[in-house]
Amino acid sequence: MRRHPKVFEPFYLSMVRVGELTGVSRRSSSRLFGHIEFEREIKEKVTQALRYPMFVILVMGLPWSSSTCS
Repeated sequence: MRRHPKVFEPFYLSMVRVGELTGVSRRSSSRLFGHIEFEREIKEKVTQALRYPMFVILVMGLPWSSSTCS
């Protein structure tokens, strides 16, 4: 995992390492999976929450951009 730092963040490496050192790698892996799922859900919610405001900003900017082009 350390050979792929662009894929695995230091937090993930630390979780796996602690699991290996303490002998609870199964529980550690389960918690890590839960964290990854939580991050995915949060990113999805933030993306959904920003769609409408971005659409409104885009629509508000259209009349300005077309009037300045004339």
